[in-house]
Amino acid sequence: MKRNKNMEKKLQKLLYRSFDEPLSQEEQVKLKTALKSSEELLREKEKITWVRNAISAETGQKFSPFFADRIMRKIRMQKEDLAGKIDDFNISLILSFRKIALAGVVTVLLLLSTNFISQGGLSVDKAMALQQITIEDTWSLNTLISEVVK
Repeated sequence: MKRNKNMEKKLQKLLYRSFDEPLSQEEQVKLKTALKSSEELLREKEKITWVRNAISAETGQKFSPFFADRIMRKIRMQKEDLAGKIDDFNISLILSFRKIALAGVVTVLLLLSTNFISQGGLSVDKAMALQQITIEDTWSLNTLISEVVK
């Protein structure tokens, strides 16, 4: 039974190959004999012939004049529409960023002015809320560094 199925597979491959390339004399005789003895293989040949003819008939149709030009025009129009949509997105993004940037600048100015009022003067140290370092602090820091290095 297994041999029979293998033989059927080989004959089926031979049948398929016969549609695409010429067979040797021996293969042609083998295929003709198999087709006479097997109705299943004969039906398979008829199905393949029918499908190939149907496909050939379908691909034989031609496109109308200027078909390619119309398709290319539609593609270009779609590209232009897409480019317009991208430009609209970029513009809305820029406008949104301007609002956010303006809000950020206002917030920083508000914080700096609050800090200026609470510290009572204008300097970088006061703007950053840093303490001023005195000479004594510098001397003690210098001593601390020299101890660590030793």
